[in-house]
Amino acid sequence: MPRIGHKQAKLPKFLTRLFDRDHFESYKSGYFRFSSLSSYTKGEGRFSDDEEGHRLRGYSAEDEGRVTIPALGLLNVAMRGATKADLLLSDKVDFLVACLSRGSHDIARSHAIMAHNPNLKQASFVVYNSENLVRGLTKVLARPEWFSDIRPKGESGMVGRPINYSDRMTLERLESFSGTELTLDDVTRMIWTKPEDFSHEDEYRFGLFGTNFPRDGDGLLSQSIIIEQHRLIRAAIVCCGDVPDP
Repeated sequence: MPRIGHKQAKLPKFLTRLFDRDHFESYKSGYFRFSSLSSYTKGEGRFSDDEEGHRLRGYSAEDEGRVTIPALGLLNVAMRGATKADLLLSDKVDFLVACLSRGSHDIARSHAIMAHNPNLKQASFVVYNSENLVRGLTKVLARPEWFSDIRPKGESGMVGRPINYSDRMTLERLESFSGTELTLDDVTRMIWTKPEDFSHEDEYRFGLFGTNFPRDGDGLLSQSIIIEQHRLIRAAIVCCGDVPDP
């Protein structure tokens, strides 16, 4: 059976997914979904993370004076020199991701997530054996309509790693500015960084690379990948149930 490549960092023994109780039967039967980062900025209630997929780069001049950076269209521009940013650059990326929590189900954690999402009034959960889930996903996802390079070591694949809870903004010296192109480290930070306000989620996130889906003029994805009740996903489930109402 073909499979896509994958790389996992600090994969825990178990992963838990929380969802609206209306979808319990589907998840119990092997349903799984990857959604775009841009879609996570919508519909999660007043505590949703509106900056998913963003990064803010701040640059400060070491001394007052004038600088020229052709790549940014800055020609002999006066800089005041300060500890805070003289120049801010905002970048955005969009990828298909699946968001879970590390470890087995924890009622207190689920209640904290529900408290930050007023739309999630009644919830259920599934706990997966992480290695079995990754093994199943890399096989189920190996479809040419979804990925451009279906090989265990191809250009397409799935990367998983824990979320880093820290400020998305980085501050550097203007003199170190190296261009507007995003590096792999930049993209990694944009996908796997969230503010401390969300640390209660203890999130582990899968990201998909090399997908075939079209993007709009802003580079955003409008499609999701939905796996309908597959036996390999169902086989990875350790336990499942309803979260006690808060």
